[in-house]
This record gives sequence, structure tokens and C-alpha cells, in this order.
Amino acid sequence: MGGMQVDAQPAAPAAPAMNPNMPGMDHGAMDETNIQSMPIPYSPPLPVQGSGTSRLPGREGAMQGLHIMPGDDWMLMLHGYAQTNYTDHSGPRGDDKLYVTSMAMLSAQKDFGGAHLQLRSMMSLEPAMKPRGYPNLFATGETAHGQPLFDRQHPHDLFMELAARVDIDVAPGTALFLYGGPVGEPALGPSAFMHRGSAANNPEPPITHHWFDSTHITYGVVTAGISARRWQIEASAFRGREPDERRWNIETPRLDSWSVRATWNPTPRWSAQGEPRLPQNA
Repeated sequence: MGGMQVDAQPAAPAAPAMNPNMPGMDHGAMDETNIQSMPIPYSPPLPVQGSGTSRLPGREGAMQGLHIMPGDDWMLMLHGYAQTNYTDHSGPRGDDKLYVTSMAMLSAQKDFGGAHLQLRSMMSLEPAMKPRGYPNLFATGETAHGQPLFDRQHPHDLFMELAARVDIDVAPGTALFLYGGPVGEPALGPSAFMHRGSAANNPEPPITHHWFDSTHITYGVVTAGISARRWQIEASAFRGREPDERRWNIETPRLDSWSVRATWNPTPRWSAQGEPRLPQNA
């Protein structure tokens, strides 16, 4: 990546499905008939969409949530949860806290026959917490009161995603896509933890959240790529800095860094990715 300023550091063919394993996904599951009626020209077990433009193994399955068809052309999806937690980390570095984590997603998608449009938003009320967030031993990343956070997880921003994606078919099973918006996720690292099935039942973020997912909220993202059944290649221009401590606002978008990511899905159970690395003085 060029120009990265992050201190301690996150699809498929047209209209990929989304991951069902995020917390709170216990209602409105779509049956096979509903899946077939969706404006998606491909069927499982193709890779499914994680956060941003990342891909997950096809066995993750299609998104569950509240799906609304306001007309013949558009499909709306609503998903959200609010979870009350109490944690008690003992020892000299530990702390205890009663807190609430939350997330709401609203998306809309439409098929244009050879092209597919997604409008995506994700928000959280976690900024209502104090800036130091909640205990999470060994976790690092971001700041509070001007000091780096250690052994704590910061509250997520109000706006976690405000982005759009368009896929255009160029060959059977192959599509070009463009993704971007004022708040999004570049082609960097794996899908953010809340979209991964392995983290569906975690009571709090894994300590690797900022080591792998630090760019899952980025102010300013543009990504272009090509996706096929088993592979995807993409490149992003984005703001290479984690969000600041003002969690309620949208920071000024900026494109000062770049990344390239290749993803391979050899089977419905596996997904692998690679990213080029440059020397720090490059």
C-alpha cells in the first residue's frame, strides 16, 4: 500500500449474496423460494459477500434478515441488533463494565438486466459510550483522550458504511464492479469480524479486530475490480487513517493510500487472499 498512515494496523459475480452469520440474525430467514426470487443471476454455493467488497466461502450461505419487496424491481434488506454485555477482566490490566453494542444495516438492490446496483448503509449507537469503550484484554488500536487504547475496544462510529456498488456482466459468470462512498472499506485484509461466521457468537470483538479489520470504517473509498466464480481481483484508493475520536460525524473523505487484493475460492468451504506489500520507503 502506498501512503498508509495507519498507526497500529479491513463478492462475487454480479450481486453476490451476503453473510447470514452476523449477530442478531435470528429472524426473517429466507426460504429457497425467496432466494430464487431475488434479483441475483447466480445461485449458491458461490462465494458470498462479506464486509466492503471482501468475499467469504459459499457455505456461509445467503443473508438472513427482514426482506421487503416494495415493487418488482427493488429489494430492501433490514438487519439490526442491540446486545447487552457484562465483562469482568481480572488482573492488573483488567477492568469490568456493563455496556451495549449495536448495529443496524439497511440496503437496497436492483437488477437492471446485465447490471446490478446495491445501496448500502450500516450504523451503530456505540458512540453513546465513553471514548474509552469497554475492556478487551490484549486488544490494541485507535485512541481515547489522545492516548492509544490498550486492553480496550473503542466504540464504533455512528456511520460504519455509506456506500454503493454496481456490478456489470461482461461474460458468463464474470462481472466488472465499482464500489465506493464517503464511508466504506477498501480492498485490504479479510472481511470484518462481524460479518464472519466464525465470530457470529462472540460476546465482544476478537483481540485481532484492529490487527486485521482496522480499515473496516474508512472515510473515503473507491474500489474497482473483476470477479468470477472462483476468484476476484480488485484495487482501492482510500483514506489510510483510522477514524478519530469524534464518533458521531463523517470525517472529510480523502484518497491518499492504495491497496490491491486477490481472492481465490477453490471450494465452497475455503477462501484465500493475497495482497502485495511495499517497503515503507517506497
